Amino acid sequence: MRILLTIQLAFFLSLTYGQVVLDFSEHDFARGKGRLNGQWEFYWNQLLSPDDLKSGTPAGDPLYVPGSWSYGGKYSNLGVGTYRVKVRLPENVKTDLSFYFPPVRCAAKVWVNGVLKDSLGSVGKDERYHSRLSGLLLSVPLEKEVELVVQVANYDYLSGGLVSGVWLGRTSEIQHDINIKSGLDTIFAGSLLAMFVYLLMMFLLYRRGSSFLFLAMICLCVALRTVVIESGSVLLPQLFPSTGWAIWKKIEFFSVYGIVALFPLYVSSVFPSVSKKKIDWIFITLASALCAVVILTPQYIYGRLLDVAHLGLLAGFAYAVWVISSGLKQKIQDARILLTGVLAAFPFILLEIIKNTSFLNVRLPFMYLVEFGVLTFLLFQVYVLGNHHAKAYDSLEKLVDERTLELLQANKIKDKLLSIISHDIKVPFNSLRGIVSLFNQGFINGEELGSVMKKIESQMGITNLLIENVLLWVRSQMAGVIISVEPVLLGNLVNEHLSIYETTAAEKKIQLVNEIHTELSVKADKHVLSLVLRNLISNAIKYSFENGKVRISAHKIDGHVSLSISDNGTGMSESTLTRLLQHEGLTSELGTQNEMGTGLGLMVSREYLLKMGSELTVESILGKGSTFRISLVSGLAEHTN
Repeated sequence: MRILLTIQLAFFLSLTYGQVVLDFSEHDFARGKGRLNGQWEFYWNQLLSPDDLKSGTPAGDPLYVPGSWSYGGKYSNLGVGTYRVKVRLPENVKTDLSFYFPPVRCAAKVWVNGVLKDSLGSVGKDERYHSRLSGLLLSVPLEKEVELVVQVANYDYLSGGLVSGVWLGRTSEIQHDINIKSGLDTIFAGSLLAMFVYLLMMFLLYRRGSSFLFLAMICLCVALRTVVIESGSVLLPQLFPSTGWAIWKKIEFFSVYGIVALFPLYVSSVFPSVSKKKIDWIFITLASALCAVVILTPQYIYGRLLDVAHLGLLAGFAYAVWVISSGLKQKIQDARILLTGVLAAFPFILLEIIKNTSFLNVRLPFMYLVEFGVLTFLLFQVYVLGNHHAKAYDSLEKLVDERTLELLQANKIKDKLLSIISHDIKVPFNSLRGIVSLFNQGFINGEELGSVMKKIESQMGITNLLIENVLLWVRSQMAGVIISVEPVLLGNLVNEHLSIYETTAAEKKIQLVNEIHTELSVKADKHVLSLVLRNLISNAIKYSFENGKVRISAHKIDGHVSLSISDNGTGMSESTLTRLLQHEGLTSELGTQNEMGTGLGLMVSREYLLKMGSELTVESILGKGSTFRISLVSGLAEHTN
């Protein structure tokens, strides 16, 4: 038994002079429109005009409207037929009424009280047939009874006739409903097309993001379906009225069948580590076969495969839930959000499948189920994209701030280096040049020159170390640092570098003490360790008072060697030590005899030690001295005779 959902308040069926009459005489059209649901007269395989159906013509077969003439198997899917019904209206109707025919499958010609009002396409049995996908709004004459005669032809669709029924109501109300439907179609299709363009741009900008392409194609398919489906406002067919049902139905079904593969492929592209390529190819093969049938056959053939596509869509959702759940178990980012989106969208798609499947023959009053389902899922997808962009922006902003700070620091160091080159390096060489010039001009003799040579030698050693620090720092900034670790006898290496500073230490009466055992070996880059020792010994002498002591010692701790360079000189204040430990650029103060410093040696030493895997730490008390410690890896060195 067929269950009818209708708004009309009074409805009954009677026969007058052999004709079917639908009684709306008691219907209040001010409270809503009604549907011409019921048994109509139907003449199969005949195209009859009102003149052909004059009094005395045998009554046609009863056929229920809305519905296809092929339901029940009495008539063929393809062919022609004529519908006739009389509609009884209220007396003294004071409102403007109209009949509204939703798209008729697939061409129609309509007479009202014997007058040809309008047509959809061209009705005929041969080449005169031409379908049109559109609705039809016809005014109702102000008479007590109105006869409708409708010729229908169908050679395109799986089911033909007045499948969507006929509405009767106030013209303004019907037009209002049509406008609302057009507006909703525009909103849904516009939203989906906007998402299609956005996602396509994302794919073009990020070529590896195939998920954007698959999701964009899903949006395009659903948008196209929205503007061509007959239960909507058929926006696109109205723009191209000469294009018949065949083309629009191919677009609609091609879109639906294509999603059978597009949705699983989208999920697989988001979670490639857990998806199964073989299953992806099953969906691709199924969707390709369905789409090929759409292209090569008419609708009354490929339309029979809709239930196969429904099964494919249900299988695609099941596969998507399995893939995303597997990703969730592996703690893949955004898996929980996308799983929620899939589960939220599924009820809409399931209702649409139930609504259109041929197995159940269930009529549901809901519209735009697919559009709501896709847009619901897109909300979660947009959240994921927005969240990624927000995090990327925050990371980029943080990176820019870090790089800006590094550039500012580098500019400070660059300015300091220019100052070093222009003063600390230039001045000693100018002094040497002046002494040599005086000697060459005879103003000083060899005996007088000899007295200052040791001082010049000491100064040139300091200058040489400064030049080496500058060159190493520039090399590390431009080409990076290459570390080569080898076993080194630590005591011997310290003795070599203490001998370099004997003259400088003697001038300040500073005692240099090496307490490291001659057999102690470490694994280090010899050049880096030499550079660090020269810088730390030089600093210890510079900040030591006269008659002071610089002591170098080392001891093993759990496979490591802690090397210490200590002095009992000026030490450092807490603020100076803080700046030093926080690596705030170049930090230096005058020595005990106003020796100039740059702080470059300590900065270079710290950078190279970090590259070598070692660490430099400092302990200092203002007025009592400082201790610099280096952590080195213990090792065995080869002895040579």
